[in-house]
Amino acid sequence: MNGLPAGCYICVQQMTTGSCVELDETESHHLLHVARTERGSVVTLLNGEGVCAQARLMEVQKKIARLRIERLTIVMREKPSVSLAVSVPRNESAFEAILRMSAEFGVERVVPLMSARSESYRIVKRADRMERWKKVIRNACKQSRTAWFPTLSAPLPIHDLLDQIDGSKTIVLAGIEPQYASAHPVNPAAIRDADEVFWIVGPEGGWTEGEADRLKAGCTAISFGQSILTSVTASVAGLGVVRFLSRNNLE
Repeated sequence: MNGLPAGCYICVQQMTTGSCVELDETESHHLLHVARTERGSVVTLLNGEGVCAQARLMEVQKKIARLRIERLTIVMREKPSVSLAVSVPRNESAFEAILRMSAEFGVERVVPLMSARSESYRIVKRADRMERWKKVIRNACKQSRTAWFPTLSAPLPIHDLLDQIDGSKTIVLAGIEPQYASAHPVNPAAIRDADEVFWIVGPEGGWTEGEADRLKAGCTAISFGQSILTSVTASVAGLGVVRFLSRNNLE
């Protein structure tokens, strides 16, 4: 992190080099009163859509921070795009950990899954939690300086998700129990050449036999061995493998 401007904040206004922008009240409060940033200091601004700027704090007007854009960088989306579909675990803090690490990995989309053994009834009750989960993602992007913020989709049943995934350039990987895993190896070249890669993580209670059969029919089913992984471990392990294979010229 050495050499980076102190602090990272979200700016939804249009940013161009030399222009001045204002942060909203929440971001201004964090900049001025939590981080205690002094006038003249340079910070990083993100808009969540690939724009990253270095900006200098110029003044404060009615508790709103006003900054001048000194340098602007446009960050292209990483290819292939990676999406995570994961059954929401019983422990909400575990799901929030998954959201934070998904942001750090530069995931494009996170889909909370409903399956036979997931906490689907809790998802319905947590409908008001979507804003909190989006805030978790934004804060993780600020901390990791991720220029593209992941989209948090509405909860979907696993069968509906598989019906929606289409396209000859989409690779779907599903982490399932060892007894269901296929013998087909993952093709690194196919992952690099794909437009989109889905990593699907099931409930900690496991997929039903019908769900596992559906996944095997339309996905590359892989396993990390005999151990039963938590949703957090399976999500991070899968995303790490996908990113490693997409960034390295392996055969």
